[in-house]
Amino acid sequence: MRYSEHSWAKKMSILKNTLLFFCLSFSLFLSAQKISVGNNEGVSENMPLALHKNGNYSQFIYLGSEIKTSGNIKSLTFKLNTTGNLNIASFNRWTLGLKEVAATTTELSTFRNSVTPFSDFTRVFDGYIQYNQANGEVTVVFSTPFKYNHTKNLVVEINENSGGQMPYDYNKPTPKFQIFWTAGYRAGYRNKYGYVGSDHSYYGLLKERKVPRVIIGFKQDEVTQPVITMQNPAEASVCKNNSFVFSDVSVTENPNLKWTTDGSGVFEDDTKLLSKYTPSEQDATKGFVTLRLTATKESVTATKTFKLSIQADAKSAGTDGSLTVCKGTNPTDEQLFDALGGSAETGGVWVSIGLVHTYTQTTSLGCNPKKATITVKEETDVKSAGEDGVLSILKDYEPTEEELFAALNGFATTDGSWVKKNSNTYIYTITSTSPCVKNTTATIRVKRNQKTTNAFSPNGDGVNDTWMILADIANKYPKNTMCIYNRHGNLVYKALRYNNDWDGTSNGKITLSKKSKLPAGPYVYILELNNATKKVLKGWVYINY
Repeated sequence: MRYSEHSWAKKMSILKNTLLFFCLSFSLFLSAQKISVGNNEGVSENMPLALHKNGNYSQFIYLGSEIKTSGNIKSLTFKLNTTGNLNIASFNRWTLGLKEVAATTTELSTFRNSVTPFSDFTRVFDGYIQYNQANGEVTVVFSTPFKYNHTKNLVVEINENSGGQMPYDYNKPTPKFQIFWTAGYRAGYRNKYGYVGSDHSYYGLLKERKVPRVIIGFKQDEVTQPVITMQNPAEASVCKNNSFVFSDVSVTENPNLKWTTDGSGVFEDDTKLLSKYTPSEQDATKGFVTLRLTATKESVTATKTFKLSIQADAKSAGTDGSLTVCKGTNPTDEQLFDALGGSAETGGVWVSIGLVHTYTQTTSLGCNPKKATITVKEETDVKSAGEDGVLSILKDYEPTEEELFAALNGFATTDGSWVKKNSNTYIYTITSTSPCVKNTTATIRVKRNQKTTNAFSPNGDGVNDTWMILADIANKYPKNTMCIYNRHGNLVYKALRYNNDWDGTSNGKITLSKKSKLPAGPYVYILELNNATKKVLKGWVYINY
């Protein structure tokens, strides 16, 4: 019986769609894990289907103990007994379903009670088969993978529904499938030429003790590449002769780990994530090593590198020493360094506590720091003219040597001599045979800019409430005497060592009301400095409220 043109066009449309699916899925099929079930123990031209006929139907059981693999089944391949250009109806269309049953279900009679195809099966394929004539294989690549657990048995159900009988070429051999024999009735089939109601029939199925040899293709599960995370930047430093333990490293996907190094040090456990690495002498000489972590998950790997710097010990600080200096002077770092014993190296730091100076050499990690101390001895016979200073005095007044000496800065020795260079410059000179002489001369510059004030207002407003005749008078002239008289010549105020603190209050003996404010008006003062010059200052001061 020949197909109509309409039937043939329909088959060609289905063929085009199916070929597109095959192209997309074939690369996955090639990379899948393949499990072969059964040996070539015979042949059948009816199972899984009769390729030279149409309207076929079959089902058969494969045992979990035969498959021994769990996963997503992607394809089934049935082996033919020959290769080449066989008598196969072109692109026969198959529908295929799979089903898991208990491991105790090993025969058709225990699970099938209906001949209705795919009533309780998972449909995984509906299209045209692939025939590899070079290998003699018929392959069905599923549109939907089937998840299978090998603790159960697998039932395969196939329906060939391409329509009427295809043209048959008697010049080509009839394809026959390889089968293997089983103990029970694990297979059944029917086709246009099948028998119903015979001794071997069961609901229209011809039962067999043989099952098609099959190659089950499991889809290769996608493996997620491990991700290694390290501190940023991925580097650290460690002291020579010390080990480094990783602490900030993580990895995903639970892969196999392997640490390697471009140096010659050793890992405590090169498969441990947070491993410990001990640098070698060669590593320390080089100054750094690169450590590499490789994470492998099945066929994919990830790597990450880590730079470990190795710091050498601190440089030499030399050995302890001593240094004698003149009293009142501080030794320089250069003097202290020169006083160190041994082979001290530059670059250290000095820390001083009193007369003990400590020189320390270290590294950024504090690798084996070195220390040495210099104890300083001060020579007591140290003379100095002091340092230059400035003396402010009253106009038309000559300073005393006592005043000049007090104006010197530094630590001047008292046994020097003064020379007046000009009216405003005085030079102080010391002589000594001791080497500890800081300065032999010092200069005092005299400023004759001090003036006495002759008015104040003791009214309690916080401004000019006391009479400031000369700045710092009590310190400059500690033996001074101040006397103040009214216009009648009566003593109204007297102070020994006046300190700019008179607020207009009378303390004179003839004052009618002591400790009372004097009336506004002019008053005469006499200020005896009582220094070496016996200088006496006289004038008037005005009280204004």
